[in-house]
Amino acid sequence: MADVRVTVQSAAVARINAGPHEVTTQALDRHGREISKFERFSAVRLTNEDDFPVAVRIAYILWDQPPKGVTQQAAEVTPIGGLTRVPAHGSAVVRVTGKEAVAAVARNSDGPAVSLKAYNSQ
Repeated sequence: MADVRVTVQSAAVARINAGPHEVTTQALDRHGREISKFERFSAVRLTNEDDFPVAVRIAYILWDQPPKGVTQQAAEVTPIGGLTRVPAHGSAVVRVTGKEAVAAVARNSDGPAVSLKAYNSQ
């Protein structure tokens, strides 16, 4: 990739809560047991350590395997579930449903480079 230049023309305060902690993700099997994100999972548990509820979405990311010295890039990004509210100091479970999400997990679960990322959303 090349260097990028950015000019900020304006800034605004976000309307969504974002705390000091990231909402964590944990892959679960069909019985609700914790498993690795590298296995074929059926659900994702989201955990919020902050003092207020948050709304997040989940991205399942397949990373490429570049040669040494080349920056790793996302090769495929698939949404898991929809907008999910996670209570303060609580958790929520999102099932892997929908043709695209189920296929992505089946296709990439044995791969060497995948991530489950929760991100703040509306």
